[in-house]
Amino acid sequence: MENLIQIETDVFEITTRLKEVDKSYQIFYNLSLKCYEVHSFEQQKGTYCFKVPFSQLDQRTVDYALKTRRENIDKI
Repeated sequence: MENLIQIETDVFEITTRLKEVDKSYQIFYNLSLKCYEVHSFEQQKGTYCFKVPFSQLDQRTVDYALKTRRENIDKI
């Protein structure tokens, strides 16, 4: 995780709003891939949850997190 920088605050409060989706979610910026990633340290087999498919953190990130939650796996 040496190439990851944790994002603790942001202009649109996406870090806080993601915690409403899942309290364990944390956002990191991956320096190698030049993208944002969401991780959860409560997962058993690694922390990686998903790559944010947008170049910036905004409401789309929260919407994407809601859409891709485990509870919605049958809908995807």
